[in-house]
Amino acid sequence: MRYSQVVGPSRSEVIDAADPSPGPGELLVRVTACGVCVSDRGVWGQPAVTEPLRLGHEVSGVVAAVVPGTYGWSVGERLTGMGGPGYADLVVMEAGNLLHLSTASSKSPLVAR
Repeated sequence: MRYSQVVGPSRSEVIDAADPSPGPGELLVRVTACGVCVSDRGVWGQPAVTEPLRLGHEVSGVVAAVVPGTYGWSVGERLTGMGGPGYADLVVMEAGNLLHLSTASSKSPLVAR
């Protein structure tokens, strides 16, 4: 998998790494989108970045793996929630911090009218 990390003021790089492994109560999530929070924006331009930082915590994605002991989720389900770092292909997230996203339909509030 790949992830982005801030390595200096207004500078990032993409790193190749092993896929993370979820533990009890966690899901492996394939990230489809990650919001830019004002807290991330503030770190981005800081001149005092002394070690690489991984940002992003407003994630939407698809469940890639569910471990035994984590209930209420299935591989392939769409979700959103807080966790991260989210500027990555895959991220481990606590199941309790996530919300299911229903399949878009004409009755869904997620579909523009």
